[in-house]
Amino acid sequence: MTRRRDGIRRPAPAGHQPPARRGRPTPPEPFTVPDPPEDTGTSTEADPSGDGEPPARHGTPARQGLSGAEPARTRRQPAGQTPPAAATPSRGAEPSAPRGRPTQPEPFTVPDPPEDTGTSPEADPSGDAEPPARHGTPAGQSLSGAEPAKTRRQPTGQTPPAAATPSLGAEPSAPRGRPTEPPQRPDGRAHPVAAGGPGRSGRYAALLAAMLAAVLAVSAVIFVGVSADGLRGRNTPARDGGGAGNPVAPASAGTWVTAWATAPGGGEPGTETTGLAGRSVRNVVHTTAGGTRARVTLSNLYGRAPLTLTHASIAVSAGPDTAAALAGTMRPLTFAGNPSVVVPAGGQVVSDAVRVPVPRDAHVLISTYSPAPSGPVTYHEHARQISWVAEGEHTRDSTGAAYNGQSTVWRYVTALDVLSDDSEGTVVVLGDSLTDGISSTTGADARWPDVLSGRLRAALASGRDLPRYSVVNAGLSGNRVLADGPGRPPRNAAAPRRFDRDVLGRANVRVVVVVLGVNDILRAPDTADPERIVGGLTALTERAHARGIKVVGATLMPYRGHHGWTPYGEDVRQRVNAEIRDGGVFDEVVDFDEAVRDGYDPRRLRAGHDSGDGLHPSDEGYARMAETFDLKALKGGAPARL
Repeated sequence: MTRRRDGIRRPAPAGHQPPARRGRPTPPEPFTVPDPPEDTGTSTEADPSGDGEPPARHGTPARQGLSGAEPARTRRQPAGQTPPAAATPSRGAEPSAPRGRPTQPEPFTVPDPPEDTGTSPEADPSGDAEPPARHGTPAGQSLSGAEPAKTRRQPTGQTPPAAATPSLGAEPSAPRGRPTEPPQRPDGRAHPVAAGGPGRSGRYAALLAAMLAAVLAVSAVIFVGVSADGLRGRNTPARDGGGAGNPVAPASAGTWVTAWATAPGGGEPGTETTGLAGRSVRNVVHTTAGGTRARVTLSNLYGRAPLTLTHASIAVSAGPDTAAALAGTMRPLTFAGNPSVVVPAGGQVVSDAVRVPVPRDAHVLISTYSPAPSGPVTYHEHARQISWVAEGEHTRDSTGAAYNGQSTVWRYVTALDVLSDDSEGTVVVLGDSLTDGISSTTGADARWPDVLSGRLRAALASGRDLPRYSVVNAGLSGNRVLADGPGRPPRNAAAPRRFDRDVLGRANVRVVVVVLGVNDILRAPDTADPERIVGGLTALTERAHARGIKVVGATLMPYRGHHGWTPYGEDVRQRVNAEIRDGGVFDEVVDFDEAVRDGYDPRRLRAGHDSGDGLHPSDEGYARMAETFDLKALKGGAPARL
């Protein structure tokens, strides 16, 4: 065999006899030497290659003698010690030690092993034939300074040649089929031997396997870390990060859900130049989930200038129709640790989480104060709830005495999230005025999503197997699927435009309920295209599915008797409903049309369900809508994407 510069062995030509090298003895017949005594401090010369044996020279393969057979591995003899008498060498050559090397015992010769049959000798468990040098010890040298003995592993099933009778009680040879055990280090561990482990390819394979195992281990750690932390924010459980005395606590055990929400619909008329500078606004909102922490979203979507809020607070209301706070619940809000915040024009901010017990099915007071003009004020027009206004800064006034002004709109605030232990997700109802509850009784929380939330909680309390979800209202009067309202930004953005903000932007959304389409017919009573309306509704479903959110859709309710009704529009409504009932638009369908229509004239609302305008239901009609909703439709998730 010959070795090229690339380290690959090649067969030697027939009859080739490598020339003798100066200073290299002809290998004699083998003999066995005893273990060397303890190191005397005289170390052998380290192999310059760093792998425990010199490189091949003059075409002679490494580890191969002049006879063409691979030399035996020898145990180096410490300088100054005479080796024992050996058997008569086979070729009569008297070995001489290489220049600069201590005298060595005569080697034990082992023939070349046959081709690998797939049964490899035991490899060094480290995957490498020799560990790297440590603390200045050269590679291939023992910790005592002496170079370790070289051994040749015997392939399984091959009997080594007979050796001379061992002297001085030498150790017996290893059993057939097992490699010779390597010498021991001073620390008691077996000394790895460069030539005794697997070959070069075996070492490379072992090294590759070790590297692969390390990569997999690191990947697993990263995956676990990402799985645990990647969803932190609006949708993940958090952990307690503050003591009991710290009211600002961004974390604890539980799940973030949205307990209340609304859709900003435009800039409030009359606030275009000064906004509400110098006044405190106390919004009253109704919760559908309880929790131990809370955070608030404030919007300046329709403002033309930055909105400066120097004070903000949250508290549980002391009762209905009052600006007073329940004793012990008033908490200041902060933003990145600061009591004030500047909301850019067209933007919104989310407060820090604050520790406050928020009950389910309760009213919460969210107060803000702005000292400077910043109009117009972003608001939701049809709140159907009494809120409060006070001159001056009174955001932390628990008595509510300063709040002598009332309003029926929500200003600035668009969402209230809670860290909940009684809810595991959020249902968002995306709709128009029928969902907004424009005709429901003010302050009664009689909108159909409010009633649906109450039904769900009652069913859970009775032991039914249903998901524990909050229900929030993203209804916006006049909302359409196919077109925006006027203005820039539009006063009434179409459902696809506001979908990310008003649906996907809520905490831990699991289900979206879509109740839209009537306004697309009313605003184009003679030209509305049922195929475009169905296509717009289907697109909303696809966007929800892309986020793993289930979609429940409703049929379009009758509205004959309203001034916008036409026979053509009625035909469009019937065709849209047929597509919805066919099951190709939503994951689940709730048939509001069938629930509230008149039995004698299905183009009209039933008398008791009509608020009087032929289009919007009464409180009784809203209750009927909620009762028709099958609660089992909330179970499960979005269908798998193929």
